[in-house]
Amino acid sequence: MRRILVVDDDPALLQMLSWALEQADMLPTLASGGEGARLAFAGAGPFDAVLIDRHLRREDGRQLADDLVRRGQPRVQVLLMSGLPDATSGYALVPKPFRLHDLIETLKEACDGA
Repeated sequence: MRRILVVDDDPALLQMLSWALEQADMLPTLASGGEGARLAFAGAGPFDAVLIDRHLRREDGRQLADDLVRRGQPRVQVLLMSGLPDATSGYALVPKPFRLHDLIETLKEACDGA
């Protein structure tokens, strides 16, 4: 079962993504921001992929991704979600809005490519 850490500060989106990932036989761990993501990454990992909102309210999603990778799982697949184009992040970009089916397929491909 693929283990996915999902980081977003929108509780409704987190719940929707949790449901969708569970339906796709993935095991989601949810975090509502950077500090929660760091705690989950350290305590509930390892993860096959991390899905992070690029523009969190209190933290830059790319910087959070960099921090998580430095924390000991350098090969984890990181995907950033954003409604704005961002070719400079160094991570795969999931454009918002997205269809759940497309997001699931993207996550599967990322995990299988790890």
